[in-house]
Amino acid sequence: MTESEFCTHVAAYIARHGLLGGDAGPVLVAMSGGADSVALVHVLMALGYDCEVAHCNFHLRGDESDRDERFVTQLCERLGVKLHIEHMDVPACQRQRGLSVEMACRELRYEWFNRLASERGCQAIAVGHHQDDNVETFFLNALRGSGIAGLAGMRPRNGNVVRPLLCVSRADIVRFLAGVGSPYVTDSTNLANDYKRNKVRNVVMPAIEAEFPDARKTLTATVCHTRDCADLYHALIGHLRQRITTADGASELISIAELRALDTAQLPLLIFELVKERGFGFEQCVDIAKIIEQNDLRGQHFYSSTSTLTIALQFIVIEDTELVENEVVEVDLSHLNDLKVNLEVKRCDGVPFDPSMCDGKHVVAFGTELLKCHSVVLRHWRVGDRFRPFGMRGSKLLSDLFADLKLTEMERRKAWLLEADGTILWVLGYRAAAHFPVTPASTSYLLLTHS
Repeated sequence: MTESEFCTHVAAYIARHGLLGGDAGPVLVAMSGGADSVALVHVLMALGYDCEVAHCNFHLRGDESDRDERFVTQLCERLGVKLHIEHMDVPACQRQRGLSVEMACRELRYEWFNRLASERGCQAIAVGHHQDDNVETFFLNALRGSGIAGLAGMRPRNGNVVRPLLCVSRADIVRFLAGVGSPYVTDSTNLANDYKRNKVRNVVMPAIEAEFPDARKTLTATVCHTRDCADLYHALIGHLRQRITTADGASELISIAELRALDTAQLPLLIFELVKERGFGFEQCVDIAKIIEQNDLRGQHFYSSTSTLTIALQFIVIEDTELVENEVVEVDLSHLNDLKVNLEVKRCDGVPFDPSMCDGKHVVAFGTELLKCHSVVLRHWRVGDRFRPFGMRGSKLLSDLFADLKLTEMERRKAWLLEADGTILWVLGYRAAAHFPVTPASTSYLLLTHS
C-alpha cells in the first residue's frame, strides 16, 4: 500500500463510518510518539483535518518517558501542530482508586482527553488503534469469556473517541511512515511480555502465523463479521426491550409474562441484556431465570452497586437503591404541614373508643404514648422490613404481607409506612400494627386518617 493508497483507504473508512467532519472543529489526536499515533496525525493532516495533539507523560519509564515527550514536542513543532502535554501521577491514582497501573493510566488519560477536547471545542478524540490491535483484543476478550460485544473488538467510534486506523495493519502503518520519511519512537515495554496483550502480540500471534500465514487478515474479517452480528443482536434486544419493558417514574418494569413466552433456554442471557446496564451480573440473571421458571414469585431481591431488582407477581422491578430505600419524611403528629401524604390526626380525650371508628386500613387508632416517640417518619418499604399486625404473636416480613394482600409491584413500592422510633406502625391504606394499642376502655387516643 503506497502513501497515497494509505490516505485514500483511511479517508474512505472515515467517510463510511462518519467519524469526522471537515469543518466540525479540530481533531484532538492522542499521541504517544509511537508509530501508530505518529501515522495518525500525518494522515489526518494530509486529509485536511485541523489537528491538535495531546501527549501524556506518565513518568513510568524513567528517561524513556521524557524522551517520548521531547520527540512529540519536536514533531509537533516541525508539523506546526498545537501540542498539549499533561504530567500524570499514576501511583497516586492507584492509591486513591485501587486500580492497576494499566487501568490508572487509562482513566487518567481519558479524563484529561475529554476535558481538553471540551475546552478546545474538538469534534472528536482520535486514537491510533489499528487492525492488529483489534485482533489482539479479540483474543484477550475470548480468553476472558467475553460475550458477543467483546468478540466484536473495538469499534470505529466509541462516544467521542474515533479510530480512523482500524482499517489498516501495523505493517501498513510502518510502510506509510517510511514513505513520508517520518521517524517514531518505540516503547520498550511493548517488547516485554509482562502484560497479557504483549504476550498475545509477541508470542501467540507469531506462533499462529507460522502455521496460518493469512491469520491476521482472516481474523480481522472474523472480527468484522462478529461486529455485524453484534449490531443485529443489539438491535433485536432493543426491540425486545421496547416490547416488554415499561417505565413508571424512576422504576423500570420487565413483564414476567412476556419473558415466559420467550425461549427459556436463552432466558438468563435475555434477562442479562435487559439489566446489565444497571450493574447486574450474568450469574445473578441465571438465578433470576430459575425463579421465574419455577414460578416462585415471592418478592426476592437482587442487588447491584446502584440498583435493587425485585421479582414480584407480574414484573421484574428495577429501581435505584437510593430511591427505593432512602425517601423519608419526618412527621410531627401535633402539626401536620405540607406532607407528601394526605394524613390527618385527631386527638380524642374523654371519648370512649369504639372499634367501629376504625377500619384498620385508612383509619387507625393508636394510644397517645405515640406522641412521646422521638422520631416519627413516613417512608417506603425496605428489604427485610418486619411488621407485627393485630392478631399475631410474632412479626412477619412486609414482603409476605404484600404477597398476602396480592399487591401489584407498584402498589408495594408506592405504599407509605408510618414508623415510630424504628418500629413500623401502619402500612397506610392496608394494615395497622399491634403497637400502641387502643381498647374500648381507652378514653385518650389518636385517630389517624389517610385518604
